Amino acid sequence: MNVDSEKFKQVSFNNYGNVTIMGDISTLDFNTPYKITGVETKGKYGMSYKVISCRRDKPTTSEETYTFLKSILTLNQANELYKNYPNVIDMVLNNEPIDLSIVKGIGEKSFKKIRDKIIDNFKLMDLINEFKGLLSINVIRKMYDKYASIEKVRAKVLDDPYKFLCDLSGIGFKTADMMLLDFQKSNTIDFGYDLKTSKQRCRSCILYTLKENENNGSTRVRLEELNEQVKTLTPECANKFVECLKEDDIYYHVDNENHPYVSIKSTYETEKYIYDRIINANKFKEVYDCNYKDYTKIDEAQLTETQNNALKNLCENQFSILVGYSGTGKSFSVQGILNMLNDLGKNFTLLAPTGKASKVLGNYTGVDAQTIHRGLGYVPPKWTYNEENKLNCDVLIIDEVSMTDIFLFKRVLEAIDFRRTKMLIIGDPAQLPSVACGNLLHDLLSIKELPCTKLTEVFRYNDGGLMKVATDVRNSVQYLKEQKDSKKKMMVYGDNKDYTFINADKLEGINYLVTIYKRVLESYKPDEVTVLSCYRKGDFGSVALNGLLQPLANPHDVNDIHVTVKNQEFYIGDIVMQTVNNREAIAVTLDEQFGNKEWVEYKTNIFLANGETGVIKDITDDLIVIDFNDVLIGYSREDMQNVSLAYAITCHKSQGSQNKVIILFTPSSHTYMLNSNIIYVGLTRMQEKVFHIGDINTINRAVLKKENFERNTWLKELKNI
Repeated sequence: MNVDSEKFKQVSFNNYGNVTIMGDISTLDFNTPYKITGVETKGKYGMSYKVISCRRDKPTTSEETYTFLKSILTLNQANELYKNYPNVIDMVLNNEPIDLSIVKGIGEKSFKKIRDKIIDNFKLMDLINEFKGLLSINVIRKMYDKYASIEKVRAKVLDDPYKFLCDLSGIGFKTADMMLLDFQKSNTIDFGYDLKTSKQRCRSCILYTLKENENNGSTRVRLEELNEQVKTLTPECANKFVECLKEDDIYYHVDNENHPYVSIKSTYETEKYIYDRIINANKFKEVYDCNYKDYTKIDEAQLTETQNNALKNLCENQFSILVGYSGTGKSFSVQGILNMLNDLGKNFTLLAPTGKASKVLGNYTGVDAQTIHRGLGYVPPKWTYNEENKLNCDVLIIDEVSMTDIFLFKRVLEAIDFRRTKMLIIGDPAQLPSVACGNLLHDLLSIKELPCTKLTEVFRYNDGGLMKVATDVRNSVQYLKEQKDSKKKMMVYGDNKDYTFINADKLEGINYLVTIYKRVLESYKPDEVTVLSCYRKGDFGSVALNGLLQPLANPHDVNDIHVTVKNQEFYIGDIVMQTVNNREAIAVTLDEQFGNKEWVEYKTNIFLANGETGVIKDITDDLIVIDFNDVLIGYSREDMQNVSLAYAITCHKSQGSQNKVIILFTPSSHTYMLNSNIIYVGLTRMQEKVFHIGDINTINRAVLKKENFERNTWLKELKNI
């Protein structure tokens, strides 16, 4: 900030002679005067100011309005909008409709950016000031978007403050609780009752605890455990616990062993829906009239009797399961199924939970495969295929089901009419369960009534290479032996030398990793090589590794066009990953209607899942264009906060994907996270070669540990409820 030091003599400078501000505020414009109230905060670089309020004067002249528009939009967009709506600021503040069809080059996404900017700067600041800066601009904006009235926002805060802040604004209970109690203590808001002992507070604490339980994978919790947590977090209102359990959005049940369980009601209903639909699916029994044994030969390979059972189950049932470990021939079984369906004249749809998994499915079948979201026609917030509009296919096949959470799977079942559509789900029971709650594949495998084919024979085990190593890891066999010759660092396994172990730990391992990466890039493209680590953060996590790999994979000069976000520099050509679900991505295309090339939006509300990877194609003053599976997406600097480099990624993020070369780094500092399942996932991402860098003792200990697949869920117990 530039501050008039003569006029504001009390303002403190930091160690570098600058005046700096910090806080959750709207994006500030260059060369614009702001009136700021802040609290002095001593930090790493000296004194700074935590912003309590930040406002700017509303433009009063045409020239000021035009300057404001140019600070948000491209020059051509600003010209177009100002030409058609010179009073656009007042129109937005008065919630007047604006016809974008007459404004060239500005779509809904671009206009939302200017609308938010106007409202943030000239309307919401009063509300921020009213709450003394305790509510961020993002929270205030969510409130305003919901009710479009400052007066209604005030009323809702008073009516049920915990529900309002936690449900609508996405604030966690602990933060909301601290804020609201602070509001009451400071007399910022008079709620008319004591929040600390209120039923609203107890109910919100219960829902928070249940949600945290879901974030850890389970869908229900023992009553006693829930009660203890509520007593710990909010002892003043814990006496309202029993009363709150009677609320409509909470489900309570005592099982046959007299164990009481509690969950969020909608989560219970999701698992109940899944169970009922699948159990009832095979009552329809449309049996295909064909000899499935005629399809045992795939190219030069022959399906085993067990593999062929997957074809039999599909012919005879509306719902069936195919599971198998890496190397057991799931892909050959699927190819036999598709050959059979083609001969029968049946149309089929192939889906997978992520873009990477659908690409793998498409590659080994030779058939177009889609993500579940795309296959169901998800255009946020609507699903094209649903209970009213069913999928039009004879067979639906979903791969990598272990990655699919219960809520997404419910969407799939809603879109199926089992009277005409068969469903086959495929998975690897040794892979990690979904990040979201539920344990779908493992729970379904525990339901004995469901027809299931389990493949266990690993065909290339005797080759002594990757398939043997991966199988030994899965079976907790310590395949690495201590080397008598301590100078021998590299051990090559297998007839085709597809697995190489490098006995090097931490910094020495990093040096080997960089050397191997350079050498591999002599024969492979950067997007054909993936480095895997257990952790994202830390000295040996994927973030740090990306810093080492980026200049090797995408060499750049300091003067090359780039954008810096959260201390990370992104260059054209960088491989990147979306790190959270994006339901409002915007597709862009190059347009020359203004006489020069400019990126313009042509399709809105595209869904990009957490974990999708892409390549940066262009960087302009206000846009970063990323190619996600041949769809060009336009990102702002703000959007890039949810994007990371992807030369190195975590093993969890890699699940469902494959690449030609995998470099797996498992240093001893990752011991806490390492187990046989994590290593198994990392190893089985490869198509041609794996270079595994780590410490022998660390790996030998890790393969004896198993991922805890136990999650407390309703699905596997519903038969007894």
